[in-house]
Amino acid sequence: MIKKKTAFTLVELLVVVAIIALLVSILLPALGKAREKAREVVCASNFRQWGIAINAYSNDNNGKIPASVRLGGKFGGALPSLIYIASYAKVNNFEDYSDQFNIHTMVEYMPGFDFDNHDIDPAWHCPASRINGEGLFTQYPNITLDTDPTAIPLWWYPMTYSYYGRVDTWDKNFYVNAREELTGEMLRGDRLLMSDTLYRWHDNNGSWWYNHGKNGPSVHDQRWGNTVKSGTPDITGTNRMFGDGHVEWKAANEFDPELMESLDPSLSQSFNSSRDTCFW
Repeated sequence: MIKKKTAFTLVELLVVVAIIALLVSILLPALGKAREKAREVVCASNFRQWGIAINAYSNDNNGKIPASVRLGGKFGGALPSLIYIASYAKVNNFEDYSDQFNIHTMVEYMPGFDFDNHDIDPAWHCPASRINGEGLFTQYPNITLDTDPTAIPLWWYPMTYSYYGRVDTWDKNFYVNAREELTGEMLRGDRLLMSDTLYRWHDNNGSWWYNHGKNGPSVHDQRWGNTVKSGTPDITGTNRMFGDGHVEWKAANEFDPELMESLDPSLSQSFNSSRDTCFW
């Protein structure tokens, strides 16, 4: 007696495929959220490392801390999302900018920015951001920390983190909302020191730079990434690090994206004549 071979019917196969497709559609969003949550945790860990580094710098320098990058002179408008490459800058006849946030100084306390090998440690960037850090080396392949300042056409680097040190030195014409919430001369546990970069650029498209977004990050400057997003920001939140090194997460529901997009100065951390806006 010949046994009949058993096999799935076409209908049964279609049912199995449909079930698998349904399960995948259910699991993918959950996996995406899990990955983003993991990035938030790694990001917070990066900030804790920065907290240790800046506190170590402060201990070695009689309690002083670096100041945020200020363009246009010693007391010019602050740009918290930038870090100078070295302790000088191609501006104002190559002034000494050693008191401002710069890689040359901070790499002693936060290792991992290797100009010789064109390598940047992940702790220097938010893991959720899609910044092209290698852009620094591909645009200027011969740059080093010891390069003659007159030979540096690009003297700043766009970190994916914003640094708010020495807000007391910011120019009075540079609008600051709730200045008392930012770090002045001394590190304090109730004053914001660093956060995920989150600001709207003042170009015609009104593009954003932020790390943690519902549909991914935005990097408004195409030299450093190709995820330019305009309009109301779809952020999920930001990590914030305070002067004592502790880190807090500020969720999306604590922001008002529509008002942020409107450049309402009453909501902005900083606001200047060129209509740069940074939020915290």
